[in-house]
This record gives sequence, structure tokens and C-alpha cells, in this order.
Amino acid sequence: MDKAKQARAVLAEAERKLRELVGTAAGCGEYDTAVRLTDWARAIGALACDAETFGSTIANGADYAARRNDFGSSDGARTGKTGDKRTAVSREASLHRNTITKRGRRTPPKGEYPKFTRCSDHLVKIGWSKKGRAEYEHKAPRGVVDALIAAIVRRSGNGKLFTVEDLLPLKDTREGSEIPGYQAYVALAWLKSAGLVKQHGRQGYSVRKATQLAEEVTSSWLRLSEQVV
Repeated sequence: MDKAKQARAVLAEAERKLRELVGTAAGCGEYDTAVRLTDWARAIGALACDAETFGSTIANGADYAARRNDFGSSDGARTGKTGDKRTAVSREASLHRNTITKRGRRTPPKGEYPKFTRCSDHLVKIGWSKKGRAEYEHKAPRGVVDALIAAIVRRSGNGKLFTVEDLLPLKDTREGSEIPGYQAYVALAWLKSAGLVKQHGRQGYSVRKATQLAEEVTSSWLRLSEQVV
């Protein structure tokens, strides 16, 4: 396991343990402590998302380096000149930097992000990083969506408002393992974007008819554009 994956695993475990402490603190009536622990858990969840993005960036960089080497090798074999090989590699690197720069200069219209697609059985959230001025992706298996729906149905009877804290931690319905918090947020963001869940400020969320939610989610899932692997 590479270091980035190890870091994500550590952060996910830390978030899980903090959420357990939230429940313990609330059960003991230590509500101020529970609130503070919740804030810390959210911060750890955000770090987990950042680690996921970092891992994708590293992977993309490695892929680019491999393509660059392949490009240079084929050019060198074709020309037989080291100088031409360096020039070809430098030219592609320059084109790559220019592409990133041009994309980075674009300011997306308000409301363009987040976007959602699906890749096989995974939900893909495409966001825009203001700091990095580039797109990033977060993914969650379809099973996370199903687990979130089940949790919402349990909590939202008769139009009752629910919060994210009411739903977490989610459990994998097949394996029983705990689902990373950031994946639950990806699924919830899609449900909001699709109009299946309505947010009421800081008060919480609601759904129109909990009994129809699973059917509506299935229809919305099929309407998502599919990424080609």
C-alpha cells in the first residue's frame, strides 16, 4: 500500500473513532463536547477528501511521466539523435503545461459545479478547486448510495427533518464494514443535485416521499452520463 493510501486509511479510521466519541459524549449529556468532536470529525473527513484528491493527482502525474517517456523513446528511435529526443520531450512537456494553464485560467460559471457522472458502478462527483483552479474528482460505489438511501428512509418518516449526523456512520449492507464519511457526502451531494433531497439551511434535510426514494434514485442513476473507462 502506498503512503497516500495509508494516509487515507488513517484519516478514515480517525473519523470513525471521533464519531463514536460523539455518540458517547451525547449519551453522557456532554453536549458541548459532542459538538466540538463533531467539528473535528468533519475536519478529518475534509482531510480524507483532500487525501483522495492528492492520490488522484499523483496517479495522473505518474501516467503523464510514463507517456512522456514513451513519446521521447519513440522519437529517439525514429531520429537516432539525442538532441531531437530532448526537443520532442520538451515540446510535449510545454504543450502539457500550456493545456493546464489554459484550463486554469477559465473561470467556470456559477452553478456549473459540482457535476455528476457514473463510471461502471461508481458515482463520480466532479468539482472545481478554486485554489488549484482545476477540476477534481471524488468517487463513491453505488452501494454507498444504497446505504445512504436506507439510512434516510429510517430517519425521514412523515417528512421529518434529518441531519448528516443522524445518518453517519453508514454501514456497507453486504460486508457490514463502515463506509468512509467522504463517500457518504459524495452520495448526499448527488441526491441534492438531483432534487431528491432538499436542504433546509442548517436545520437539516428532507425528502418528499421516503417510500418512493429508492425508485426515484434508480431512475436518476440511469439518467447519469456514463464515463468510458
